[in-house]
Amino acid sequence: MIKYTTINNFLTSEECNLIVRFSLDKGLKPALTGKNSEKTTKIRDSNVFFYNYTNEFPNLNTKLIEIFKKEVNVKGFDIDFTNNLFQFTEYKTSGHYGWHTDSSNVMYPERYCSMVIQLTDDYDGGELQIMDENDKEITLDRGLGNLFLFYSYITHRVKPVITGTRYSLVNWFKLTQKENYNKTLI
Repeated sequence: MIKYTTINNFLTSEECNLIVRFSLDKGLKPALTGKNSEKTTKIRDSNVFFYNYTNEFPNLNTKLIEIFKKEVNVKGFDIDFTNNLFQFTEYKTSGHYGWHTDSSNVMYPERYCSMVIQLTDDYDGGELQIMDENDKEITLDRGLGNLFLFYSYITHRVKPVITGTRYSLVNWFKLTQKENYNKTLI
């Protein structure tokens, strides 16, 4: 993986619709931000629901692990996706999440890579953007079922939704060192 990548059509339209319908029945709550977990719509205006989708959607983890093995390869480490809850996110009109990172030395240092799956595309605005190493804003290609992968330290945002509702599924994974891994210089 470079610093970010897009996997187009990771989920089908039907899979996206099933996840949205399932998640909307679970009771969304206003999203919180920061070290003190506070609600502030100035920084973030969205609703979320955390859940382990593995039982209801076992194909989701299978597909993710397959992609991670192909796109993210760190010598001497395994991708650790255990005990990880997905965040279902709803951005209604004017909903947004300002520039932020998903990992730092203070907050969530174990997060290595972030992933976002776009579950709907019938809205205006709500673009997912990342900041490259030259402080240039890059808008990721929007598309129903697209999977976006990027390092958790990368600054990113969701621009305000102008019309409609944007739904996405978000998660993070960490790395664990392989046991009995032989380190070599070559």
